[in-house]
Amino acid sequence: MADDWCPDWIDEPMFRPVPDDQKDEFHQRVFDHMRESYGWGYSSDTRWPPVGGRPLRVTELICNTPIGPHWSRLWIANATGGLVTWVVGTGQHDAHESDRWRAAVDDALAALGDRVAVPWRAYLAQAPPQVPYMRFRLSAPIDLADGTTFSPGDGLVRTGCMSSIGNHLMAVDHVSALVRVDGVADCWSWQGDGEMAALRRLRLHAALLSLAWDSPWFVRDGPTDSVDSTWVDAEGPVSGTSYRWIDKLDHFMAPPPIELPEWLGEVEVPLDPGVVQRALVMHHEGLLMTRDHPSLAMIAFVSSIETMAALQGELKRCETRRAQTGSTQRFREAVGSVVSNLEAQELSRFYDVRSRTAHDGALHGREVIAGGSGPMSLYLPDEFMEFEYQTLRTVQAASRALIWRHMDLPGEPLDPLRRVDGTDKG
Repeated sequence: MADDWCPDWIDEPMFRPVPDDQKDEFHQRVFDHMRESYGWGYSSDTRWPPVGGRPLRVTELICNTPIGPHWSRLWIANATGGLVTWVVGTGQHDAHESDRWRAAVDDALAALGDRVAVPWRAYLAQAPPQVPYMRFRLSAPIDLADGTTFSPGDGLVRTGCMSSIGNHLMAVDHVSALVRVDGVADCWSWQGDGEMAALRRLRLHAALLSLAWDSPWFVRDGPTDSVDSTWVDAEGPVSGTSYRWIDKLDHFMAPPPIELPEWLGEVEVPLDPGVVQRALVMHHEGLLMTRDHPSLAMIAFVSSIETMAALQGELKRCETRRAQTGSTQRFREAVGSVVSNLEAQELSRFYDVRSRTAHDGALHGREVIAGGSGPMSLYLPDEFMEFEYQTLRTVQAASRALIWRHMDLPGEPLDPLRRVDGTDKG
């Protein structure tokens, strides 16, 4: 749009009461009215016209006709409790143009709150886990409480990752099955609020799947409202060309099939960021970082534990230094309720150590040797491996167990490997 466009006339501004969470919807519904009424396309621009001698930021709504941009436009300025609208234009003032835009505004206000159901699809994939054999694929569909469905993918995604043999780093193949996710967004527009709502749910879906299988799963593709679309040049159903698609699920590198626990189809984590949701997502962050960034994963798991430990009461404040005290004790009591006394003591020691990562940049895992296997000495302890496969695994288990408890999930958080043969259905 030409930056030198300037209106010759400006109507009197009108205040329109619109809740903050519906202002973007109002914007889109004005355009929808103009498209449906006249078949015009649309665009928008930001301007700073002088109002009362001072510049004011306005959003300029522009209709694009077959012969070019229309000569009248709508200006919208944000205001407390609503929006202020003006009709502006070039040439001679035409009352019909003002009525045209006001009809669009009135129609948009009347339609606020209307929703449509938009089906969408996405895919989850497993990231390379810390322990190589902790790989799984979904064996049967499962319906979730929010109306979303998990289904087994039709094949396998083969990508590269780094690993080590001794202290020699090399690229190896990581093979993941896909979990297809189908849902419905109740929205005013897929591009408006539908896609964002689906993304919020997908993050929780990936976190719940990762909690159930104690391994890192992430949103590999989507969401998209074009559920039957295919990607150009892609071998499989997901986008990109940096993977190899394996059609056969009996490939020698295929993860073993496993059912998800029944509780996953019954539990529903609210989208509002409450305590349990924050702890769940932070635990998921830890899982995603465990393999390559173990020291940062430690911070994430401790944060998850502290979030839930805070439910037991607020910390006391030191009268002398006015600083909060008792965080270490509260952390120890929280982990002590789900791990052994010896493990709780070890984690309490690393509660302070993890502060060195956050405040002093100290790393405790194999990040300092680029992910190698450690000194491999017959006489000296391998502190890197002890941190990753003992301390970190214990704090991960404690975080998972506390989330399990606070979500009131049935049974105990078992090792998912025990479910591969169909046992432990709880």
